[in-house]
Amino acid sequence: MKLPRTLLPSLASLVLASTSHAGTYAAPKAVEAAVAPAPDATSTVVGAALNTNDHMTEGSAFLLQPLWDNVGQHGTMGGSLFFAEPYFTWGEEGEFSGSLGLGFRHLFSNEPTSGGNRVTGLLAEGLFVGANVFTDYKRTEANADLWQLGIGVEAGVRYLEVRANYYLPLHDGETISRFDATEFTPTSVGGSPAIRATTRTIDIIEEPMEGWDAELALLIPGLDQYFDVRLIGGFYSFETNTSGRAVAYSSDVEGWKAGVEVRPVPAVVLAGMWYEDENLVEDNWMVSVRLEVPLGKPGSESFAPRRRHLQERLLEPVHRQNAAIQTGISFEPSKVKSTTVLTTAQQANRFLQDLKGWGAVYTGGNSATVVGPTSNNGGGSDQFNAGLIKTGTGATLTLNQSGAYIGGVRVGDTRTTTAGNVAVLANNATGQIYFNGQPFTQGGTWGPTGYTNPDGSFIPYPAGFTPPTTTP
Repeated sequence: MKLPRTLLPSLASLVLASTSHAGTYAAPKAVEAAVAPAPDATSTVVGAALNTNDHMTEGSAFLLQPLWDNVGQHGTMGGSLFFAEPYFTWGEEGEFSGSLGLGFRHLFSNEPTSGGNRVTGLLAEGLFVGANVFTDYKRTEANADLWQLGIGVEAGVRYLEVRANYYLPLHDGETISRFDATEFTPTSVGGSPAIRATTRTIDIIEEPMEGWDAELALLIPGLDQYFDVRLIGGFYSFETNTSGRAVAYSSDVEGWKAGVEVRPVPAVVLAGMWYEDENLVEDNWMVSVRLEVPLGKPGSESFAPRRRHLQERLLEPVHRQNAAIQTGISFEPSKVKSTTVLTTAQQANRFLQDLKGWGAVYTGGNSATVVGPTSNNGGGSDQFNAGLIKTGTGATLTLNQSGAYIGGVRVGDTRTTTAGNVAVLANNATGQIYFNGQPFTQGGTWGPTGYTNPDGSFIPYPAGFTPPTTTP
């Protein structure tokens, strides 16, 4: 490894100084090639990043601007730093995200400014702690404007770092489109069983997901004398904040993550991450390259392999979901359009055939598939009628029209949402009636906790269901 000429006098003085302190040793050659952080180590950092996988690509630009600091100004490497961090991201489908954060970091260190670049142990360079708060904005592909608040904490020593973030939506989301859905519930007419078909307008709401993430990063010893290699592991969890009226909503996004981050030179970061739940980044993996350039620093510090000091991590961008707000979809009833009572199986079948003729596709049992007309812009107020056959907890609603828009929601891949606790009596294409997801046969008994079919099979009532007062 070649050493810049301007550093030879400095390195010579460091070696001489190190021999004058008891218990310290001259650094090996690899460490001698390191560049000592200056006492005034803080400076503005500008950066850019590119993240990509098989399903998405996004680019980012950011700035880390010190607002006040006293790092390295009292004879030691320690000190405090207040900073601002604006962060902007552009997605290939037209999404735009912006974040503005304020942060504080403090390095506890008694290491003198003249004593850097020695052989270091776990705590020899000190301990840093930090906290930050961000306001995040996202303009989604469906033209929804979403806002959230992010709060983060972090701590670390030379070889180990931990960080955690919490994300709190600032509003309930935006209606990006709507459609009509029909719910089937049991009733009785003149003492005979019947089906009530209630058609409601359902708003499709795109909203920020509430959640958190945490990770641990381990710097590999030995290699850090030349460049940084970190092993990263963590967990993330996000959920949709639906109201109690939601008929369906996005499943939780949660799982483990693991990866590696390589910094061949201080200003360049290469990373690869694996995610257990692919819904976080639209795939199970992500690769990225990031550039972090401190202004006012010589290129020999930023673009030459060397050992970095813990102090330099005070100017790294905050590790968080900066690139985008995690979004979910919920289906919220907004108004009742019509109510029809079906007293015979023939009426029920005709009604369902009408729904199908209006553009709805349906199935019985524990799921319903809704397919509507294609919209080219992914937004607006386009509507379609849908036969939404709902069941109790655990049912699924699948939007399945690859590469098209359904009610303003783009579903390039099949997207499954989990239904809430809703009572339903549905009739599928074969004429079989289902109650709470189980086959229903007329002539049974409505009991206090469930319905008993003539063959003796028992169907428990969903939560909140009121049975008819008569027996079919």
